[in-house]
Amino acid sequence: MKFVIQKISIFTTDGEKNVFSFSNTLTFIYGNFGTGKSTLLDLIVYSLGGNLTYTPAINNCFEAVQLEVKLNNKPFRFFRRVKSNRIQVDDMEKNQRYSLTNFQISSFIYKQYALPELYLSMGNIEDRKVKLTFANFLWFSYLKQSEMDNCFFYLNSDNIFKQNAAINVLLSFFESEFILNKEVNQQYRDLKRRLRQYEDSDKVFEYLEKIFIRNNEVENTNMEVTISELKKQIASALNNIENFNRDSISRLLDMQKKLDELEYRVAFELRRARYYMEIEKLRKEMEGKSRHIYYDKSMMNSNVQLLYNLFLDCLVNIGFQGVSKFDTMRIDPITYMPILTNTYENREVSFDNIGSGGKKTLFKICFALAIHRLQHAKQEDNYLPSFLIIDTPMKNISEREDACMYDKFYHYLFTLLSTELSDTQLIVVDKECKDLSKYKFTEEVVLMRMTHEDGMNPPLFKNYKGL
Repeated sequence: MKFVIQKISIFTTDGEKNVFSFSNTLTFIYGNFGTGKSTLLDLIVYSLGGNLTYTPAINNCFEAVQLEVKLNNKPFRFFRRVKSNRIQVDDMEKNQRYSLTNFQISSFIYKQYALPELYLSMGNIEDRKVKLTFANFLWFSYLKQSEMDNCFFYLNSDNIFKQNAAINVLLSFFESEFILNKEVNQQYRDLKRRLRQYEDSDKVFEYLEKIFIRNNEVENTNMEVTISELKKQIASALNNIENFNRDSISRLLDMQKKLDELEYRVAFELRRARYYMEIEKLRKEMEGKSRHIYYDKSMMNSNVQLLYNLFLDCLVNIGFQGVSKFDTMRIDPITYMPILTNTYENREVSFDNIGSGGKKTLFKICFALAIHRLQHAKQEDNYLPSFLIIDTPMKNISEREDACMYDKFYHYLFTLLSTELSDTQLIVVDKECKDLSKYKFTEEVVLMRMTHEDGMNPPLFKNYKGL
């Protein structure tokens, strides 16, 4: 999908119009923290029907946005006001104007490329058809800073709609169908829901523990013995007391109270033990079900194998720690997330076990680059936008402390952009600008600096003075 972002105009509440132009190849946005770099990217997506985070700056300053793009080499203009669900679209070539809701934008964009509507295969939901939108494919073309290290393109989402949408989008890149055993998949999801309910109950046990277990004087192993002795003492006291008085009654009540507390505690521990046994049982059942989901009838096609190779190539070339060219890749049968394995070193590397936020960010970027490389040569039925927006790829990675990885990443990224991905539009936001003199891009690069004090390089909202 040849989709080129040309210019964005931002209208502010004080009557100003701030205009930013983009290169067809590389636009590098950098500068001070809090100058609106990420917000600028969010406004691009907002003008195309996406959501917007209403920060104090947006609430105080933002009035409307206008985005000028080329869809299939034809000029269009998208205009959207603050907190509006309607988008005004101008076809500049035909001199026609449309008023669309944010839900209608996908259909409009697909129509410009003669692309058919795609519907989500819900797997276990037979009677419901959900349309895949432009926003779903945008997950692989707009790498949002706030989602960099906690979301892997929604493949690992707990939301069944988002996860299945992400899987369907991924498999559309492979030109293969979303194939699941619906019955087993439903059983797996039922188990997952029950497990989550049990895990949520853990807080209830923590609360009840404070009520039923008021002291730790008696060890768990001695409770039954203590209960038996107390019962004997109470029975003996009742038999030996001829005349009840205040003191004898008080002693009996104290013993009965202690007995009640211990019996409550025994019942509580028994219930908690059954609870943990049920959790373990559910986890084992889920593990067994996951092995029987028929997900991989299409996993041997050439596109899947090519994606494996491209993803590994990205990771190896940037010097990603814990990955080597001898690794092999497989896909998780439930989430479809990539897992790199090395049997010789007995290790696995995935988004979930990397740990570091910086490494998760690079792992995710490399997968997106592999997707774009995979789709690069595809002309027909290509739903992936030809732009790639990366918001702060060096998140948690210092250009001084981690200079080697920093340099390798940008060298690899810009080499791809000047060769294999030469017709991909790249927009990058980062803390500092890299030296671009040794790379040959097809068109002139745009460097966009945003600062708080420099009038020649102003922030997104010039007159905003808040935090």
